[in-house]
Amino acid sequence: MAAPAGARRGLSVRTDARWVGKALVQQAVGALPRGHRVNALLQQRVTGRLPRQGEVFVWHVAEHARHQRALRDVRPGVDTAEVRAFEFGAGYDLLGPMVRWSAGVDAQTLIDLRPVLRLELVNDTLRKFHDWHDQLEAAAELPLRRPSAEPVTDLAELEPRFGIRYQAPCDATATGLPGASVDLVTSTWTLEHIPAREIVRILREVRRLLTPDGVVSCLIDPKDHFSYFEPSLSPYNFLRFSDRAFAVVNPKLQWQSRLRAPEYRALAEAAGFDVLLDVREPGLPEDVEALREMRVAPRFAPFSRDELAVRTVHLVLAPRS
Repeated sequence: MAAPAGARRGLSVRTDARWVGKALVQQAVGALPRGHRVNALLQQRVTGRLPRQGEVFVWHVAEHARHQRALRDVRPGVDTAEVRAFEFGAGYDLLGPMVRWSAGVDAQTLIDLRPVLRLELVNDTLRKFHDWHDQLEAAAELPLRRPSAEPVTDLAELEPRFGIRYQAPCDATATGLPGASVDLVTSTWTLEHIPAREIVRILREVRRLLTPDGVVSCLIDPKDHFSYFEPSLSPYNFLRFSDRAFAVVNPKLQWQSRLRAPEYRALAEAAGFDVLLDVREPGLPEDVEALREMRVAPRFAPFSRDELAVRTVHLVLAPRS
């Protein structure tokens, strides 16, 4: 039986208050000097989201391995040891780059808009890749090399040990890297935090960096990220707000674009790419039902409820001839 209208309104008000509260906390942290560092410390010491633990770590390894499997599928016979990889939005702990190194990639350039890499988190990643090798190999569905668990004491050690060059701060729209110098570009849970016009600029720069037979693999999470911190929130809660209302609470530190799956594909094509794979994880039945009952903002009216309910997007792209 459906809840009475008054009860639904009460739930909505409480949900909105919690959602706005999360957003305002992120806004406050983002306004601090070196807010990204403060955010990392909060995730380590308060929320416990860093370093990634147990099943969460294994899940992320499996997700990052999708890039490598996609390269194998669209470029059969590629020599992984010869692949030159590039990633924008490398993050705190180098989990994704360690998946690629373990899978045989010996040359990687990683960039971040800000220098967010933390050695203690990198060393936690190394330790887990060493100690959990067999479990991670099974999760990745790829043969993986086992790294040494010896701690990294300086960023300069990453290149001689793992072929990883880390550059930050670096603007992904103008990297300064040589053209046609990269075979594989990856982006993992990053594009949803970038405005549409900037995505096109980044992808055009990526197209410049790629060799003619290079490949781009992007994993995108189009859900409301505040739902990860508040279980009562729908993963589509932010679709209810107009652009003007959402702009008030959309925090700089955890900014979300709210772009939907078809929009990402259209942006890739506008930047000069052919789409080789477009894999969309469908919403759960309860997701689609919740969206049918939700009044979404007019901006999202052109999309079907199934399109709005997509949980993840995996785009694999190649430069258009």
